[in-house]
Amino acid sequence: MDPLLVEMIKVFLKIIDAATISEKNFAKDKTDLNNVSENRSFKNFYESDSLKRLLLNFMQKISGNITIRFAGDEKELRKCLNNFSVSNSGEIDIGEAEKIIPKAEFEAMFDGEMVLCVHFVVMCVASALVHKKPLKVLYQEARERNMISLYKLLQIDKTIIDHEWFQSLVMKEMIADNVIFFKKVGAAFGTQPPIGRLKHNRLILIMFLFWKLGLDKLTNPELVSLLEECDFKIHDEIESFRRRILSPVKAFYKKYPSI
Repeated sequence: MDPLLVEMIKVFLKIIDAATISEKNFAKDKTDLNNVSENRSFKNFYESDSLKRLLLNFMQKISGNITIRFAGDEKELRKCLNNFSVSNSGEIDIGEAEKIIPKAEFEAMFDGEMVLCVHFVVMCVASALVHKKPLKVLYQEARERNMISLYKLLQIDKTIIDHEWFQSLVMKEMIADNVIFFKKVGAAFGTQPPIGRLKHNRLILIMFLFWKLGLDKLTNPELVSLLEECDFKIHDEIESFRRRILSPVKAFYKKYPSI
């Protein structure tokens, strides 16, 4: 079992908590996540190399921000990563690390860009679960005027309405007086995205996001052991875990191995 993988998963789970709290502050500052401004959109994430690379870059950026403040002291970096937590009220506690770094500075690491990145990777999982396709595949198909993919994409990412290609499409359909198009777009846009639920379904998030980062190399017993070490309770529900989570994840990445 790779101890670094265990540590990365534990850190990411805490980052989800911290970024969710920061999301509330980010929404108060500037705009809502479902209607982000031009300079704070998901456009760059759609154009990144892969979900795996995006996640790795995100983890490295978090570590890099902390490392800079600790002047490269890896021991103190690990202490901070391993000890911070977020309470139900949204209070961030960084434990002993607060002797070294002010809590306000630590909270500042979860800026708008970090919040967007967390939100985007969760949307990627939502697309895989709900529509059985990578979010970037839906995006590309929608840009190529695949209407079914467009409606599915809008159910997950409402910021698409700010993209130039979408606005161009709307103008074209408006000139053509395509009432059906606007009814379907309205219905898709009005759909409640499954993002909120996924942020709390940690096991599904971790399985999809970390599958290509090493989970796929483990045997079933090794996988269960690793997840148990990350505080997931698997053994009591092993058959349910295999059927509801493990099998869909394997099937998804078999079909889309390079995302």
